[in-house]
Amino acid sequence: GPEMWSVFDAINSEYIVAKADLWRYLIIYDRGGVYLDDKSGARGSLDRIIRDHDELILSTWNMNCHLWTETHGHKDGEFLQWCIISRPRHPLIRAVVCEVLQRMITATEDQKGKNGVITITGPLAFTEAILTAMSVGETGCRIMQDSFRGKIFFNAITKDARLTKHHHGMRENERNYRTLTSPVMNPQAVRRLQTAVGKGGERDFALRLLSAFDRRHPRGVQL
Repeated sequence: GPEMWSVFDAINSEYIVAKADLWRYLIIYDRGGVYLDDKSGARGSLDRIIRDHDELILSTWNMNCHLWTETHGHKDGEFLQWCIISRPRHPLIRAVVCEVLQRMITATEDQKGKNGVITITGPLAFTEAILTAMSVGETGCRIMQDSFRGKIFFNAITKDARLTKHHHGMRENERNYRTLTSPVMNPQAVRRLQTAVGKGGERDFALRLLSAFDRRHPRGVQL
């Protein structure tokens, strides 16, 4: 729909990874299922991970463990978002979409490259949204540690959770966001969005976008 597209299209075209971030959140929110990055995968059947009554399965991995210790008492590092397993319309995934939309609307021109992506649409935004929603009572998720206890691999080359520069070679140069120097968000498009925000502020605007999305998709499609 035009409401959500106005924000999606405000991401600069070279930041395909940021577009993929918002896309995955919306697809999983609307339809549920399992999202995996194309360089990631499961070590065997997903039945080893998913239980009959699971609504949302999150996993931490050993990244940025210091960031949420004082604010949320969370010591296990960021929630990885290269694998997301959820039922449709889970409130914690909705909270992620809302947080990311707000960050996109308020993005500045100095938010660029890797740091810009992970802050606006990536794992820092994802983790902050989840922890904040949990702090006000949203639940219904099961949390595993260490990349789903090692049952999901991050890197198709090493088949484990280790970070390595080798996997960057799987991407063409123009898709390696670490080398980009342009802003993640198109400044002119952001200014247009900020004009449309109105008196309710960015959160109210993000919730209006989500409500419009819900009206266009009245039922999440169970996969």
